[in-house]
Amino acid sequence: MNSNSCPACGAEMARLYRTTFPGEPWMHRCGACGFCAVRPLSESREVYDDAYTAGSDAGRKNRRLAPDYFRKLRPFLADEHRAVLEVGGSHGWLSQLIRERTGARTTLLEPGRSAIASAQARGLDARCGFLEDFATDERFDLLCAAHVIEHVADVDRFLAACARLLRPGGTLFLLTPNADAWKLARFRGQWAWAVPDGHTLFLSAGSARELLARHGFEPLAASAVSPAFAHYPLFVARALAKWRARLRFGRLLGVATRPLALAEFALLRVLDLFHGADRADELLVVARRCS
Repeated sequence: MNSNSCPACGAEMARLYRTTFPGEPWMHRCGACGFCAVRPLSESREVYDDAYTAGSDAGRKNRRLAPDYFRKLRPFLADEHRAVLEVGGSHGWLSQLIRERTGARTTLLEPGRSAIASAQARGLDARCGFLEDFATDERFDLLCAAHVIEHVADVDRFLAACARLLRPGGTLFLLTPNADAWKLARFRGQWAWAVPDGHTLFLSAGSARELLARHGFEPLAASAVSPAFAHYPLFVARALAKWRARLRFGRLLGVATRPLALAEFALLRVLDLFHGADRADELLVVARRCS
């Protein structure tokens, strides 16, 4: 397979938009299955050091998003899911919600030390590190990674680690930006989830099924869903947040940001409906590890 071949289906990938990763590589898109990836990309984990999840803002965001993540996960939770591993779960509010609502034994794996300390202070089993390097004899019934896979440098290595840590019959749950989102097709690098210094790849439903099958998973679901307001990829509100720091009347913009964001949220949700359910911003993927 050449360097510009899709890792999901092997077809040729074409340039989509230029990123601001070191060297300004391009985001490429597969014309056959829709998989998107930055090429070439040097693996760098420094961006996910403690500063990435440290601070009260990261903790508040994680706590606001946890109920939405849990709502999407809940239909796939079963009584046999007694041991749950959450990967890249920041301050662990989803892990805590799963433990409280289901009684499952949850483990949080997160590279940010401050986030780990916050989770441990609330009584969670929280460990510091990356999934690909997680050395343990434990096997889990459910592995949950909400908005994590789009940050990895090697999707095959990540999914191989998921398969290694799940018991046969265990469930993999992923949430990630949707490569088939109409906003990505329309706005490309201006899509708010086309974050140039963080998101290295986007899965489509088709490419997710291809990749999971290759790593010994039986795909159960791969469908587009709408993110919560706290995680919605807005345009105007994010631009205003940047301007606030530069302008003298930044406080006035701060007052205007939320109503404008709500108006934009309502408008974009209507447009989501117009473009079709499979073109929403977020992709939900569920798969079972084969025996």
